[in-house]
Amino acid sequence: MAKTAAVVSYIDLEKCLRGWSKVLSLWRLCGNAACRRARRCRGEAHVCLPKNFQLLPQGVRDWFVDLAAAQECDIPFDAAIESLDASPAGQAFHDWNAAVAASLGEAEEAPAAQTTGPAER
Repeated sequence: MAKTAAVVSYIDLEKCLRGWSKVLSLWRLCGNAACRRARRCRGEAHVCLPKNFQLLPQGVRDWFVDLAAAQECDIPFDAAIESLDASPAGQAFHDWNAAVAASLGEAEEAPAAQTTGPAER
């Protein structure tokens, strides 16, 4: 049976939201133990992302909103990331990733969003 456009669209949306959830390390804030163990969304991303997004530090939320605004203005992804890296929101995003890595006893890794967008992974 062929998938309908609505089903494909829903699957694509969930995949995109899961990617952004991973970039933002929302699994670290999630109440679902499966997400924390897997270090990625294992629930319904369209429900979890908006709920857990509100738990992120304000600067990280600003980073995401500013990135979305840049994309709406057709600013190339790499240029938007470069600009954000030099902003207070970029510092907040860096600090958040460092805190997540430290909480796991790991050395900080470069945030995935600095090289590719979630849909490109």
